[in-house]
Amino acid sequence: MPETNMKFIMEEQRSINMAHPKDKWAEAEIGRSDIKSLLDNTKKLATMYSDLLKIKREGWENILETQLKREEQEKKEQSG
Repeated sequence: MPETNMKFIMEEQRSINMAHPKDKWAEAEIGRSDIKSLLDNTKKLATMYSDLLKIKREGWENILETQLKREEQEKKEQSG
């Protein structure tokens, strides 16, 4: 079985070499739509996560403000 795999690899290598003669490579346009879509999806995910963090931050700020107000009221009640 390994011999057949090796034969296939050698035939594949020959066909690649025949398709592109040595020192005669043609420039081709890079068209990677798969990478573009991956980057777009990553950007969407990052935006959604940023929005989520903003909401969580506002929530924690509200919680901390109420805790500070509560502590100030307790201090006033204890001293007054």
